[in-house]
Amino acid sequence: MLQRIPTPAIAALPKLKGLGQRVVREGLWIACGHAVVALAGIASIRLYTELAPQSVFGGANLLLGVVLLGSHVFVAPITQTQLRFHTAYANTGEADSYTLSILRLTLAAALVVGAITSAVLIAFPEARAGAGADVIGWLALWALLSTAKGVLAGRANAERRRRLYALWLASDAVLTVVCTAGMLSIWPTIPSFLAGNAIAVAIGLMVFGVPQLRSIVRAAQRAPDLSQRVRHQIVAYGSPFALFAALGWLSNLSDRYVLAGYMDTAAVGLYAAAFAIASRLPALPGGLLNDIFRPILFGCENSNDTAAAQRVLAAWILCLAAVLVSIVGFLFVAGDLVAYLLLAAPYRAGAREVMSWIAVGYGAVVLTQVLENRILSFNASRALLGTKLAGAGANLLGAIALIPTHGIMGAAYANALGQGLQLCATIVLLRRVTTQRAVAA
Repeated sequence: MLQRIPTPAIAALPKLKGLGQRVVREGLWIACGHAVVALAGIASIRLYTELAPQSVFGGANLLLGVVLLGSHVFVAPITQTQLRFHTAYANTGEADSYTLSILRLTLAAALVVGAITSAVLIAFPEARAGAGADVIGWLALWALLSTAKGVLAGRANAERRRRLYALWLASDAVLTVVCTAGMLSIWPTIPSFLAGNAIAVAIGLMVFGVPQLRSIVRAAQRAPDLSQRVRHQIVAYGSPFALFAALGWLSNLSDRYVLAGYMDTAAVGLYAAAFAIASRLPALPGGLLNDIFRPILFGCENSNDTAAAQRVLAAWILCLAAVLVSIVGFLFVAGDLVAYLLLAAPYRAGAREVMSWIAVGYGAVVLTQVLENRILSFNASRALLGTKLAGAGANLLGAIALIPTHGIMGAAYANALGQGLQLCATIVLLRRVTTQRAVAA
């Protein structure tokens, strides 16, 4: 049989076998990390809803959402550039200097976010969702620490150091549950919720980030300064992500603010609790497969192996689609049981319907992210503007139209509508970009 196989194919067999074994090892580490995240997330929802009143849970989510908007707008252009090009710098031995440049820029961006958020919350006390001025410091600290963690953990993921990445991922999830639940059990307030999140990130950074940062700083001192080159790269590739982040926030979180405007923070708490379960179920397998396949996909494109990148994309979509169909079907059938197990009694009203439609929307989200990563591997980031604008507009307008008549369910319907429309637009865009690239080649 082997004599019928071309000689180059025979020579490639050991390499393919080695690649397969590495993918399996990496996948096991990532799967374990995400499994811990899943269990911690399940525990957190039940604990938080037992310990925190609806207004506290809703208010904390609204405040975190505002900081996330600022962080994504200012920080996302830098971190997305890091994810796309880190392997290229690693191939030339410049990874440490590159990471240090990225870290400096992201921390500066996080300080800007903290300053803007603090100024807004000081000038408009009603924006604190009923909390005191102490939330300002916790929000700023959380933004700064989360930014540093994102850069250092992102490097570990880009370099496919799966053990470090999985351990950090799992530890961060467990620490967040322990610290936040501990704070809420003593003081069931919004500042306690935020303080628990910030303390958890700080502990993870001390354990996993500081040792890595020390070695990076030592190595970067002997390397050329890449700051100017990195800034140019961020402007050329990453700058569209500022607008993408704003549109993504509108697609995923704007319905909560519309809900708060038409109803109150308690309604936001009910919606956010069901949302946390339903969005997490598709997001967990989506994140797991993303951590496995994205570095491989970008690595293939950085090595100019387009055929291999296409095979990676196909495998990624098939695996994810099979899991998503099972999740959505399960929630439509057994959503009441899920709500009984994972939510405190005051949060269960209407939860099955909300979870089912949010799962549909977030299934579309994680599929869209796969297609977006393929478009990003072509360095066509600016082309995503139209698809994200379509999704954000549909979600926001849908929420404004449906919440007054359908209440919390209106927010769930709007989310599914907006995410589904964005998925369809992204499919059309990928076909167009792929065709253009083939013609150019």
